[in-house]
Amino acid sequence: MASSTTLTGTTRDKAPHAFDDDLEQVVAQLRAHPQLVGRLERDGTRRRVLLRRLRYYLYFRVVDGGERVQILALWHMSRGRAP
Repeated sequence: MASSTTLTGTTRDKAPHAFDDDLEQVVAQLRAHPQLVGRLERDGTRRRVLLRRLRYYLYFRVVDGGERVQILALWHMSRGRAP
């Protein structure tokens, strides 16, 4: 998995591992129960889960009958409307 600095281009002085820790936690939940994680979007195919402390949404889709998760976007809340 890419590091937070690679993905965001920044570092966090106060909580340098927050991004990686929160993302790893969500990925672990997705591995265990992908169809129970996140909120289903209006289109009925995408889900999103909030990395609350970081104010990022992780958009994903459950595919292959729940066998795989496809990550679609990592979107900061300040960007406004969803991708």
